[in-house]
Amino acid sequence: LVQYFTIAIGMSIVLSCEEHYTKVVTYDDNGAIDKVYFIDKDSTKQGGFTVYYPNGRISSTAKYTDGNLRDTIFYYTDDEKNEIKMKEKYSANGYVYYIDYYHNNKPSQEGTYYNENRNKTGIWKNYDEEGNLRLSKEYKIIDGEEYTNQLWVMSPNGDTLNEGASMRYKINKDRIHVLDSIGMLFQTNVSTFPEEDSAQVQVVLPQDYIQYNFNTDFSNRPKPIKGSSEHTGIDVVTIPSLKDHKNPPKSTIDPVDYNKTVLLYWKPRRVGKDTIRGFFEEYTTYKVIENDPDPNSKNPDREITQVLSKPMYFEFPIEVVRN
Repeated sequence: LVQYFTIAIGMSIVLSCEEHYTKVVTYDDNGAIDKVYFIDKDSTKQGGFTVYYPNGRISSTAKYTDGNLRDTIFYYTDDEKNEIKMKEKYSANGYVYYIDYYHNNKPSQEGTYYNENRNKTGIWKNYDEEGNLRLSKEYKIIDGEEYTNQLWVMSPNGDTLNEGASMRYKINKDRIHVLDSIGMLFQTNVSTFPEEDSAQVQVVLPQDYIQYNFNTDFSNRPKPIKGSSEHTGIDVVTIPSLKDHKNPPKSTIDPVDYNKTVLLYWKPRRVGKDTIRGFFEEYTTYKVIENDPDPNSKNPDREITQVLSKPMYFEFPIEVVRN
């Protein structure tokens, strides 16, 4: 066994041959082992990678293949138990499954994020120390940024509390004939606004779906141009609630729920596999008094109407066939 000693800035490195990889040991300023890992002849990380606390306990372990993280990073507590406190499982598509733990080894939270910018995506779950699910959040990437799409708050027995913001929806089929239509039902599950009775709902879909669809991050949705009546993005069609619809589709839904329900039949004409994207929007209007900045105004206090809205984005796969 031959050893080589190399001095580097802030650390010393010991290299030793082990099978067809080279073992690298680095030390901190106090002489304690900092990292142990392996490299190939091109100095590319291969195999196990271990990081240590200054007291010698393991801080984290990982595995590299051709210089890239593969499989799972395990993070450990800095105490006598030195047990796992967090895991990050890496996948080839750039997504990472994350989970961390309480001291009793029960999960605290879990979910998936995109490794490049650590934006959360999909459903993230939060638990109490007894292991009960207490909070769930659905994340979407909107305009390239992390966005909380829906939020559910649970009681210890698993019931959903009237807190958060969420919708429920039902699609009657995901494979249709080119002359057929898809029935879609959207309804407020938990209202965004405290005064639920005052909120209105609508569903927004691309107007010319054959030619245009929303981008995966909905960045081409309509956005007003400041100081103009025009907007950027694609044209859309807005379907109001059953309460506000001029000619609502026939429904067995209780009229009490008309103000929070949108029912529609959509006829995609683009043959093949596709994804329908849109958003269910809950909104409310209120009036405020605003001071006119013009000192000569005859009406210095004017009443204006403002709108608060909460879009909840959705997408689901469909297949349109000719026969």
